[in-house]
Amino acid sequence: MSETRVSSPVRHRLPWPYTASALVALFALYWSGKGFIGALMLAALLLLASFVPLRLPGNKILGWVLRVTMWVILITVSPERHAKGFAVLFEPDYVHLFGLLCGGEMVLRAWTRWPRGPSRGEALLLTALIITAASNTYERAHMQILVPIYALLTILCLRDFVATTHPVALRRPLVAFRVIVIVMTLVTGAASVWAVTRYEHKISSWATDLLRERKPRQTEIGFSTTSRLHAVFNPTASMRRALLIDGSRSARHIRAIAYETYQDRRWRPLLNERRFATPDPAQLWPPSAANASADVEHLYVTRLIETADLVCLPLDALAIHCPEPVELDAMGVLRSHDEGANQEYDLLVPRRPNQQGPLCSAMDEAQRQRALTVPLDIDARVIELARKVAGSGDAASRAVAIQSHLRSRHLYSLSYDPGDGEPINDFILNQRAAHCQYFASAMVVMARAAGVPARYVSGYYAHEPAGDGLVVRERDAHAWAECYIDGPGWVTFDPTPASGRPDQLFPKPSQWRSLWEWLQDVPRRVRAWIAQNGKRALLGIAIIGAILVVSVWTWRFLRLRRGRPREVLRGYALPSRELLTAAKRFDRLLRSRGAACATDRTWREHLRAMPQSAPIDRSQCLDFVNAYDAARFGGANGDTLWRINALLDQLEQRANG
Repeated sequence: MSETRVSSPVRHRLPWPYTASALVALFALYWSGKGFIGALMLAALLLLASFVPLRLPGNKILGWVLRVTMWVILITVSPERHAKGFAVLFEPDYVHLFGLLCGGEMVLRAWTRWPRGPSRGEALLLTALIITAASNTYERAHMQILVPIYALLTILCLRDFVATTHPVALRRPLVAFRVIVIVMTLVTGAASVWAVTRYEHKISSWATDLLRERKPRQTEIGFSTTSRLHAVFNPTASMRRALLIDGSRSARHIRAIAYETYQDRRWRPLLNERRFATPDPAQLWPPSAANASADVEHLYVTRLIETADLVCLPLDALAIHCPEPVELDAMGVLRSHDEGANQEYDLLVPRRPNQQGPLCSAMDEAQRQRALTVPLDIDARVIELARKVAGSGDAASRAVAIQSHLRSRHLYSLSYDPGDGEPINDFILNQRAAHCQYFASAMVVMARAAGVPARYVSGYYAHEPAGDGLVVRERDAHAWAECYIDGPGWVTFDPTPASGRPDQLFPKPSQWRSLWEWLQDVPRRVRAWIAQNGKRALLGIAIIGAILVVSVWTWRFLRLRRGRPREVLRGYALPSRELLTAAKRFDRLLRSRGAACATDRTWREHLRAMPQSAPIDRSQCLDFVNAYDAARFGGANGDTLWRINALLDQLEQRANG
């Protein structure tokens, strides 16, 4: 028998360029993903696999148990994910989470024993996905350093990207193909980087023009900190969730910001024009409110989107607790130092009406004058009408009369163009149909004209039940008025007709959307459960995972002790995965030459019955069968496995020659 190339022994460690490229990708993900230490822990585990010879058995059940456990841990402890746009799955936070899951898969595969060693192609694909996820960031400094290093390591990985099982005759074409791919990748990558760097702004403008709608732009119903009265035409209703309120379904008007000055079609002061001060903690959470447990309801609010930095809550909130520092202005507008989404805070609200909290501070004389000032652009006929409608009763009856007048004399519409004149004059005098901003503005102006201090408020109208509480969507953005009544203090007045409130205006969400949102909330519920149960929760998860792993290993050990076959080929048990791999290669070789072995015959019977004209060398095939039987029944060692692989290499080389 002629000399042949020795097949290299199975190595259960990835070559160093693959490990190094994965480490670079994980470091890039660490810097792009808010410094989440989980990426560094995955890198440490991957590096440790290069030095520790121990490996997990290649059992599918065990693999999936470990994989799902790893997913739960990464999703639970990873940074909060902020959904800012319509394509949530393309947001950086979600893309970085995907990169973490790919890193976990890389670590799991590195620590698993495979019959022919870890797959280099899968490892290279996973590292590419990780570096791609890390590239979804606005911070370019670290990527400009790490990406060239990753590209160099990828070239080193492709250098030996030829599996030892390929016939020798196919290796040279594969090497040539590999060189061509490397050259094309380098040229394409260099050209792309040069083009994007040089023409970045033009590319962005082109993409914006391509994605822009060709029809007239429609606005979207949603909360805004700039309350401007402008023309609107049938805005779209955003289904994106803004708030989750747990603990009660009675909350309705969830205020975010209040205004007291109207000028040039806009309510002021703007957010950057306000004076905020840090309140006394006892002012936000007074002991008296917490002790009156029978007269208050406890609400837990989760803010799911960015509302600038404003904390949304009812006007009559008696006590407020935010984990982040907060500031309060003179109109009861509360803002936190955390502008991100997924902010949580606790509230105590009264069960009885007309109870005041920290948002309802008494007015000084200057504030009262501003709350009574009628804008100069308001027509005298509007002032006369307001006084006529309000009558001569007390402040509360006057405000109620104006609210009833607006509800009964005006219709609700999501399309309205006030023209060039003053929009509030046009809305009131011509009894126009408009949306809630015009009703709220008219209520404030007419109440002031009737001598009732009033201010304009923007926020949400909560109405959609969700579990034991409410879910608030962007389409529930609403505007109303708050009037100051001597005695009760600030009171909410909503002049918008019932047909124009969000609970009457929009249909219920579909069941598919509700299911998807429930799945989105699973990580938040898990985090809340862990936060509530503390170390006991983490200990319970660790115990359950350990029990599952021990159970799988015990089941596998007992099966081996009883001698049950793990794999079956032609009716008998195979002692090792190495021999099974060789058997599958031999079967593929026979099929490729048109001499497939029937399932009711052994290889030896099949080869002896094969005619002389068969397109395969029977003597070499019998040599392989003899070597295989010797390894199967005499014990497989390094020499016998080498001989089997060498004979297969010869057969494959001749078949392809």
